Amino acid sequence: MNTTTNEVTFREQCRDLCKDDIMIFARTYFPRYMGTNPCDFHRELCDLLQEMSKARGRKLAVAAPRGNAKSTFVSLIYVLWSVCYDREKYILILSDTNDQADGLLKHVK
Repeated sequence: MNTTTNEVTFREQCRDLCKDDIMIFARTYFPRYMGTNPCDFHRELCDLLQEMSKARGRKLAVAAPRGNAKSTFVSLIYVLWSVCYDREKYILILSDTNDQADGLLKHVK
């Protein structure tokens, strides 16, 4: 399959836009998780994760009701954004049980 210069340029532009913005990364590469308009909670969570990625050793605790996509953002989108843009050398996924952690890791794989 031949790739045109426009396609390569478009891909490079997408990568560059997503590099510093988790929300753009999420909307570009995970549109089925995002819906049409992200809610304020998701925007705030992305901002907190971006700030946390700049400060080593910083911790973040997020509380929200079930079904608010906390795991999707923190254990999938943030992890993949961190890997794709070389933000973290090692990533540890912890959960209440091994089965939950395995399930989260399967989504990343």
